[in-house]
Amino acid sequence: MLSEVKCFLEEYNVREKLRYCNSRNKNLWNIRKEAGNKNLIGINSDYLNQNNKVNMRKLGEIYELCGEYDINSREIFGIGHANIVDKYGSEYQKKLIMPSIASGNLLVGIGLTEKSCGSDLNKINCSVKKTKDGYIINGEKSFVSRIDEADYFLVFTRSIEKKYSKNNLSCFLVKMDSEGIEKYNYNPMGLQGWSYGGFKLKNVHVKENALIGKDCEAFEYFLDHFSHWRILMTLLTLGNAKYNIKEAIKYSSERKSSRKYLYEHQSVLHKISENTTKIKLAKEFCLLQLERYDRGKSIHKESAMAKWFGTETSYNAINDCMQIFGARGYCEEYNIENHLKNARGFMIADGSNDTLKSYIGNELIKDYLKKEVYNAKKL
Repeated sequence: MLSEVKCFLEEYNVREKLRYCNSRNKNLWNIRKEAGNKNLIGINSDYLNQNNKVNMRKLGEIYELCGEYDINSREIFGIGHANIVDKYGSEYQKKLIMPSIASGNLLVGIGLTEKSCGSDLNKINCSVKKTKDGYIINGEKSFVSRIDEADYFLVFTRSIEKKYSKNNLSCFLVKMDSEGIEKYNYNPMGLQGWSYGGFKLKNVHVKENALIGKDCEAFEYFLDHFSHWRILMTLLTLGNAKYNIKEAIKYSSERKSSRKYLYEHQSVLHKISENTTKIKLAKEFCLLQLERYDRGKSIHKESAMAKWFGTETSYNAINDCMQIFGARGYCEEYNIENHLKNARGFMIADGSNDTLKSYIGNELIKDYLKKEVYNAKKL
């Protein structure tokens, strides 16, 4: 599968096309459609490939390879956020969207973040109320990707009759041309392959068959999906950092300063060796966790570790590459500035690194206190 993906990336000149991509020129969208024609999108779908599904570790290797071409290559391959439908959706929902997802003609976005609470799911204000023939959704989702391209969004809501709680979250498959939806756009400094913005939902009516899984159980879907999604995005950034290090090595072996090749300067050599080591360690940790996920292990805490460490490692590596290139690196010629902006975005997206560090710390404290209580009971 890796060889097929690499051939596709080379055949369609993905690195060059994504260098100048934005949501307006639709370069990424068109590349994804070509991947659909090659049957390279539905590769990790249970519904579409029950007997020949690519596992998460292999998908992680694919995403790392994609990152070597461009971070904006996210969701060229694989079903993306539609994985929630593939795993928890009804037969009706799968038939409705999965074939079109696999062909590259349809995209699903995810609506979690809100202006008032960021990604804190316990504080979501987007509300849902049960009616005789379905549900009514009101609220707003902000700072979300694929706002113009996605035909459907997975909208996370809380019941208007219940308290704020992680046990009060439901997820709905909402068609984005539904009456009462108003979309708007932001202009991010990086990650411009897909559009970026938000949408308001005013008395949006959805049928009962729009509910994903069971009512008030969406927090578990979120935990499961993002435990591997964060790692996939991290591997994208690590692949891109790896590519930039290769370019820095090449440049440092051609460029001279003070009658020496750049690599002969210890400061340059240390940047290359330190960053290469960290990239390798982060990659292996990511793949290990995806392997554990494939075996049915819980990796919520470990995926948070992988994401904050991996994305910071990638950003710092690309930043050091820019320093090695000097003034040239600060210009568009070598595209390092674009890679740096893209990598920076993933230190915020899909759970900011500071939030994830707090989560990890809290989980470690909980584990310690549980052991203390257990030991006290034994005494």
